[in-house]
Amino acid sequence: MLPFHQVVTRQLGDVRLQAYLHDVTAPVVLTFASGNAALTEGNEHTDNWGFGFLKKRGFNVISFNHIGSQNLFRHTALVAFLAELTPQLERFPERIGYGVSRGAFALGIHADALLLDRILMLMPISTFDDRLAPWEPKAIHHSLGTDWSKGYNDATVCRCPVTLIYDPLYPIDRQHALRFGSAKAHLKIPGVGHHVADALAEMGLLSETVTRYLDNRLDVLGFPAKVRARRRQQRYFSKMAQNPTGKNTIKRRSIIRYHWLRWQCSNMDKVLKRTLSKWRRSLSKRLPMPMTRA
Repeated sequence: MLPFHQVVTRQLGDVRLQAYLHDVTAPVVLTFASGNAALTEGNEHTDNWGFGFLKKRGFNVISFNHIGSQNLFRHTALVAFLAELTPQLERFPERIGYGVSRGAFALGIHADALLLDRILMLMPISTFDDRLAPWEPKAIHHSLGTDWSKGYNDATVCRCPVTLIYDPLYPIDRQHALRFGSAKAHLKIPGVGHHVADALAEMGLLSETVTRYLDNRLDVLGFPAKVRARRRQQRYFSKMAQNPTGKNTIKRRSIIRYHWLRWQCSNMDKVLKRTLSKWRRSLSKRLPMPMTRA
């Protein structure tokens, strides 16, 4: 049993649990971290992905974060803990899942054990099993040496209603989204690739979208109009210029390049800032970290 009114941190195999429960009469939100939020020696003292955001807004929150980049939330210690957690989750009036990419996959494979009533998934990866998704490069990578015979390999087994947010022009994410038979709503944000969360954040819509969903107030019909602001992002023109569907005519490609050039000329400061940021990230991966003295 998880205690109330205190932050709880536990390690479950290669997963870290962080939870804060304070009101049994309110919904509880369960999150699993996205792939790029793995805990390492450099960030092990930070909060779990999504924990601080939800706690600050007054939600009951139970978060799970993977330790190491290869983790797919399938450790036996995690599975055993979730089975023990089920009776406590029954006490809450509603159990809501929120996850991005790999985190959405984890919510799907554990949805039944968590008794989830509904899930918000951003650009979900439905499976890392290359037998189910041979078109997914991540599945090919993660399937090397992985035994899928014990299950926990397909997020689409979840039976609760799922709301999906993804780029329908990005073929891989589109195929993942179409595998979810329990999808209640498909909210589409074309032209951003596998960067839906970043695109929403740049538009100032990520926090609003998540909190409105958790409060059951998300305006599904008004979503397309809100995300039109993506057309003012460099990422949008870059992705569209790549012709993700392979169906752009010569005329359409010319129009996209024209508007991309106009955007760059009008936003030289953003172009320079983004370029410098990419260079720094690239250099940080290649250069050894300097030793610091105590």
